[in-house]
Amino acid sequence: MTGFYEGATLHVRSYDSMQEGRSVIDGDVEFYLGLARRTGGKVLEVGIGTGRVGVRLAQAGMDVTGLDLSGDMLAIAAQRAAAAGCGDRVTLVQGDMREFWLGDTGSRLVIVPFRAVQVLLTADDQRRALESFRRNLGPGGTLALHLFDPNLRFLQGGGPVERMAGIDALTGRRVEAVMQSTDFDYLAQVRHDHWRYRALNADGTSAEEQALTLSIRWTWRWELHHLLELAGFTVEAEYSDFHGAPPAYGAEQVVVAQVTA
Repeated sequence: MTGFYEGATLHVRSYDSMQEGRSVIDGDVEFYLGLARRTGGKVLEVGIGTGRVGVRLAQAGMDVTGLDLSGDMLAIAAQRAAAAGCGDRVTLVQGDMREFWLGDTGSRLVIVPFRAVQVLLTADDQRRALESFRRNLGPGGTLALHLFDPNLRFLQGGGPVERMAGIDALTGRRVEAVMQSTDFDYLAQVRHDHWRYRALNADGTSAEEQALTLSIRWTWRWELHHLLELAGFTVEAEYSDFHGAPPAYGAEQVVVAQVTA
């Protein structure tokens, strides 16, 4: 099995089209834009990926620095920014969120959209990442995180078969993905989702297939609070979506925190 983001996988090549219409990210760009306008200055997006959020912020006039470990996703983000006419406001950096220093970028806001921090598979790695965010923010900075709120029903397996569909940006072929199985490591709070991706020819036959694994760590709400406190943050606000709904079990964790004075 190959990881979702290890090279130019079918997941990476069809990522943007597969995320369209996802309810869990509905309104997130507008939410982050509101925070950026409130905090002023530049925006640092950790896990910028293909630029779905960061390029939209740059189009709205923000200066954005984007960090990601995947060079293939950053290449797509660069193309996206150039096509949108805002490449001069987007700086892309390949690096590890657990340990990075970009110098004084002037960023007053760090955003980590669409559960990106959950690809870190230990609490220690998550704490190290939070400490890196704080170092790159400086005093008075703001951090916005998005995670899912763990639902015990989905941590037992045996649920409905998950499917996704999109378009391969490289070839234009339709891509179908089916989650075939899931393994759980309950001590580590990690789930490994095993997917089969297929790129299809026009006649429906398979042109390319890949077995890909997405490994993510679930983080309990109060565990996250403690990790933030250890890293030098104070929680300012929490929501269960990007429209201001209060925290709710099994929904999303959208957390806004401030660097502790």
